[in-house]
Order: sequence, then C-alpha cells, then structure tokens
Amino acid sequence: MHCHFHNPVSIHSGPGMRRQIGELAAKYGKKALIVTTGSAHSRALAEEAGASLEAAGLGWAHYNGIRPNPLGSMAAEGAQAARDNGCDMVIGIGGGSVMDASKGIAFAYYNDAPIFEYIYGRKQGGQALPILLIATTAGTGSEGNWTAVFTDTDHVKKGFALPALYPKESIVDPELMTTLSSRGIAGPGFDALAHAIESFLSVRANPFSKLYSRQAILWLSEGLPKVQASPSDLGTWERVALGSTFAGIAIGNAGCTAPHGIEHPISGLLNVAHGEGLAAIYPEYMRFMRPHAQADFAELARLLGAETSGLTEEEASLRAVEQVDALLKTLGIAFTLSDLGVRESQIDWLSRTALDSMPAVFANNPTAMTSDDVKIILERRL
Repeated sequence: MHCHFHNPVSIHSGPGMRRQIGELAAKYGKKALIVTTGSAHSRALAEEAGASLEAAGLGWAHYNGIRPNPLGSMAAEGAQAARDNGCDMVIGIGGGSVMDASKGIAFAYYNDAPIFEYIYGRKQGGQALPILLIATTAGTGSEGNWTAVFTDTDHVKKGFALPALYPKESIVDPELMTTLSSRGIAGPGFDALAHAIESFLSVRANPFSKLYSRQAILWLSEGLPKVQASPSDLGTWERVALGSTFAGIAIGNAGCTAPHGIEHPISGLLNVAHGEGLAAIYPEYMRFMRPHAQADFAELARLLGAETSGLTEEEASLRAVEQVDALLKTLGIAFTLSDLGVRESQIDWLSRTALDSMPAVFANNPTAMTSDDVKIILERRL
C-alpha cells in the first residue's frame, strides 16, 4: 500500500488555551488583524485576544465583517483592512465561516485578484500572511487543515486548498463552546461528524487518515448529545472539540465525499446553515451508499455505537443508517429540505450545480454518482 499523510499545523488544546494567543503570535509578526463576526460576543473575544497580544508587546486591529457562508468579497475587504492597519498576520476567532474567511484574507493580502479567480484556477497564487485560528465551535475543523470555502455571487459555493492556507497555530479551547445554543451545537457538530464519516468512506482514505476519522466518529457520536443536554460538561466538550479537529485533519488528507457536494449549492443558494443542510440530505445519502460500501458501513455502525454482535455484515451495515437517523432526531435536526426552504422547482439547478461545482468530492465517493442519483436524493428529502 502506498499512502501519504501530512499536517504541519501546531495545535494547542485544553481549557483556557485561548489566553496563550499573544505568546504564540509573537513568533510571526508585530501586529495582527483579528477576524470575527459582528456580534457582541465576538467583540468580547476579540478584546480578550487583543489584551493577550498587547501583553506580548504586539498590536492589533479588528475586522468584524464576516457572516455565515462567507462571500469571496469578504476576503478582499479583510485583506484591505490588514493593509490599511499595517498588519502582518491574521488571527481568526470563530466558527467555520470565520476561520475559512481568515484563510482567504491572509491569501488575498498577497493575491489581489478576486478570490474565485484562484479557486477556479484562472490565476495562480501561493503566498499568505501567517494564519492563527481559535475555534469557537465544534464544526468545520478548519483549524486543522488547508481548506477554505467561499460563496460566489452566482450562489455557487466552492472550496480550495493550498499549502499557504495551513494555520501556523490553532487553539482548541472547549471553554469557548460551553455557551453555545442547542442549535449551535447540533448543526456544526453534525458537520464535524459528516467530515469524519466521509473521510472514513473516501477512496483517498488511508491508515493514517482513518485513525483520525475513527476517533472523531467515536467522540462526536457519543459526545454531541451529552453536551447538547449539558453544555457546561467541560470534560465531554474536550473530546467533542478535538473530535471536530480530528475530523478536519482527516478531510485535509482524505477529502469529503458526495454529501458536501450535494449540500454546498443548498447553503450557497438559500444561505442555510451548512450542518443543517447536511442533516437534511444525509439519511437518503446513507441509504444510497450503503450497498456500495457494506463492509465500511458495518464498521461505521460499531463506531457510531450500535451493537452488531451476531449480525451479518449486511445487517450490521444497516445499523449505521439507523444510528445516523436516530442521532439526527436526538439532536433535533432531522430536517427535510422543505423545512430549509428548498422548492421542487430548484431541484434541477441544485443537482446540476452539485456535480459541476464540486467534482473533487464526487470523485472521492466510494461509487460514481450521476446527476439523476443526486436528483433522486434531493427529491426524496423534500
């Protein structure tokens, strides 16, 4: 077997680790652009980080223009804020949208064409400001990999990956997650679990990436209901938060599969939460995929907590589908696409755009999928 695994990110995990950001940032420059959303809570986190930077003798400026499913234009706006304020590094504090946008800002600082010129390969760029990330949700795992996702003006949502987008330092502080709402735990948390499942099933998976995928599935499937029921459970949050990071590391090496390709047009068009879009399509994707990856599904069932002793491989594989269905109900995100605002008239565009915009994730799938396959999954989840 020939395989390759790579991850250069320096990851710091544990309660209170966010307070070390000044010491960590001092290695990379003199002034940081702190990137957040515009909420009051984000402002407080930026000020806390700023105090740590000042204690380390560093300056900082704040860019708070990030929203969910970030537009490519936000990368350019943030990069200009970095130039205007004389910043020489980027610190993203937030969930997946903020962390991906921070990567884009750091990249756009040196590459001033619209970011989709680089995403589509019409222009080449390779340099970025140093990136440091503080994750505030257990979701995308962007703190552990080299990918970033943006939405274009035509509602097409697409990711890109470059070595320059690897964070230099990432902090996973479970204290930051104890104030999340029930929905803020469930949607991002299921996105993290989807990363773990898809990287496990991917044709690019290897023994190294599967170590991360398996552990992430165990921690997330067991821990998400617990932290949703008891958000102050710091011990469980430590495992859930690291599960998200592990899943992010896994997709950085093995990639996602078809569900992410199917979902991206949904959140790109309707601006729904990515994890909730995944929750809406996952039950039918699991049913479609199970016969094509039966052995992996049987193992997946055990990782998801199912008792499979005495079952045939086929019977065990069916338990994986049941486990995901049950978890979505437990988390309160057993949505249909209609619940999220998808209309029947949009199905053709969604299925066509999925395959056109995300060919790489469909190539990772254990079996080939056609536009008709995608359309059937979407129609059955309306």
